[in-house]
Amino acid sequence: MIRYNFLITLIFSILSSSCTTLHFKSKGTIPLGVGPKRGHNFIKEFRGEKRYYLWGLVPKQHFVLLDEMIDDYGISSGANISVSEYQTWINFFISVFSLGIYVPKNYRVKFYGLR
Repeated sequence: MIRYNFLITLIFSILSSSCTTLHFKSKGTIPLGVGPKRGHNFIKEFRGEKRYYLWGLVPKQHFVLLDEMIDDYGISSGANISVSEYQTWINFFISVFSLGIYVPKNYRVKFYGLR
């Protein structure tokens, strides 16, 4: 019984200490702002997915480079940028059934651009 309790405690400790955080950054190549700017009328939304392994331990950090993503749309300046991190039901069930060994996370970036 003691081994069984230890095993449950160990599994719970590992699963509760996972870290799957996305970091949204900019290299500074394109002017970006979180507030509205005049002339930024082109609205675009980007959705992506990052994958974590071993309860979020691998890789240590995931970065989403906002200016590179916005530059792919031919935008010279971005404003009113909003970011969100979420998990779809399918990805949630995949995470649960794999016991946290594989954890896919989704993200959404919405911005107004100046062409």
